Amino acid sequence: MWVLLSGALRRWFIFSVAVPVAGRLLAGLGRRVEAGSGPTKLSRGLRGAGRLVSARARKDDPRNARRGLLRRKKR
Repeated sequence: MWVLLSGALRRWFIFSVAVPVAGRLLAGLGRRVEAGSGPTKLSRGLRGAGRLVSARARKDDPRNARRGLLRRKKR
């Protein structure tokens, strides 16, 4: 079935469904590793990869507001 989908539809599916799901899985795995053995390079890397693809995490990250990476709403 995957072969029958057009290239554009496959890209849309990957970026709108598969990437966010993979990010949530990586972040969840990072939290589980951190809960078991404390913060390690592995757990920080997994959680960072999850934040990378999560729009909510980028919006809530105070570092982005300091750096001016988020657009402010115009009134």
